[in-house]
Amino acid sequence: MANASAVRLLFSAFFGLQLAVPTPAFSTENILFIGNSFTYGFGCPAVENNGGVPKLVEVIAAAKGRKAAVAMRAGAKEDWGCHLSEPKTERALHARPWNWVVLQDASTKPTRLGNLNRFLENGKALYHRIRDHSPGTMIVLYETWARGGGYSYYSVDAAHTTFVSPAEMTTELRRGYATLKEVLGDLEPGEQVRLARVGTAFALCQKQYPKINLFYADRMHASDQGNYLAALVIYATIFRDSPLGAPRKFAGFTIAPHVAAKLQQIAAETPN
Repeated sequence: MANASAVRLLFSAFFGLQLAVPTPAFSTENILFIGNSFTYGFGCPAVENNGGVPKLVEVIAAAKGRKAAVAMRAGAKEDWGCHLSEPKTERALHARPWNWVVLQDASTKPTRLGNLNRFLENGKALYHRIRDHSPGTMIVLYETWARGGGYSYYSVDAAHTTFVSPAEMTTELRRGYATLKEVLGDLEPGEQVRLARVGTAFALCQKQYPKINLFYADRMHASDQGNYLAALVIYATIFRDSPLGAPRKFAGFTIAPHVAAKLQQIAAETPN
């Protein structure tokens, strides 16, 4: 797994991309990402060393004429329970008024391999902590993806402690995050919580374009292409803007044109 340098508090200012035509003026959206290796892009040096998924979202937003300033609190194996007791996360929450906080829990927590009740409890606790600090902050739940085919989680198990297939794991992840969104939505009126269905997008992509590799070699973390898809879905969820036409060139890596077009299509088709 990632070394200690993976635990970081990364703030990056918005940088403008000159566009050929005038675009509408938008206010800057301050976005804090709280998660772990699925957020900072473990296994993909070009992603991990250049701001993780948050920076991809920022670059996509800039190219699409939006303004975003991202920050990240993400450490190896950190779940929401860790973040609730981590002073660095608390300082990040108080660093500035946030328009958005994106929350990504341990990738098995809402499934039979985790603890659904704890997932819901910790999600509520983080929600209250965020909203108490800044009542106007919107929360985005970052739905993670099932492990790739061939991972050790997939087997026939009489005790039902593993999954029959990635589809079964995806179903549990989707159900867990959807349940949390409903629970949080009942806490106060208004649409203060959105769900970025990244795991759903992964499953849709694997069904439609099985030759696109979304996984790093460990079949757990995302490849450059997988991280790109995650960023597209999160961008679309926050800005309610189509991911079609998003950039495909980033610091250290480039997504092939035909692959980028397909991933953008998948992100556009994924409900948010």
